[in-house]
Amino acid sequence: EAAQKRVEGYNFDSRKNVVQYDNVINRHRRVVYTIRRKILEGDDIKHEIERLIGDALAELTVVPAKNNPKFAEEFEALFPLATDDIKKIGTEKNDRKRFVAANDAVQSLYTDREKELGEDTMRKLEREVYMEVLDQLWMQHLENMQHLREGIHWRSVGQRDPLVEYRAESQKLFEGLQASLRTEVLRIIMHVRPSDITMANVDDEYETE
Repeated sequence: EAAQKRVEGYNFDSRKNVVQYDNVINRHRRVVYTIRRKILEGDDIKHEIERLIGDALAELTVVPAKNNPKFAEEFEALFPLATDDIKKIGTEKNDRKRFVAANDAVQSLYTDREKELGEDTMRKLEREVYMEVLDQLWMQHLENMQHLREGIHWRSVGQRDPLVEYRAESQKLFEGLQASLRTEVLRIIMHVRPSDITMANVDDEYETE
């Protein structure tokens, strides 16, 4: 009877661990599926694009160009402003003024793109690009999470709790997904030209999860 109880206790702990590991990826899944659902339902995601712009600029302008030799290169990779404009932003010593100058210039660029393409086409492009990039990164994230889970038990050899380690590492992976999503979406949208557009209906392209 004692042996039976030990077995039952072990099986219960094993099931509990599986659930706890599953809960981690399920939290990520809820975030991603909520975004996908909004896009599939035809929501305007301009506010989301503007949020990505703000986050990207906060990171790009955290230090002036003199403290980041790749300032112009990194800035232009996302936001194709004139070289002189980027240089002027980079030489601003005041952190707040540097961000404001960058934001003003990029918002103007964003407005120009919108005028070039037309508002309807721009909104459709934003949804299509966001969805495509998100789906690609999500599939990659699932693979990364599976690899992490398969190897995480080795952490116990070093007297570390595998579940705690899994949660910490998975958070880093998810933050990486979000950063890559921001970079890729902005890079495409900010560099697009009317001649690049061959629009397809996003609602026909993608199915619900």
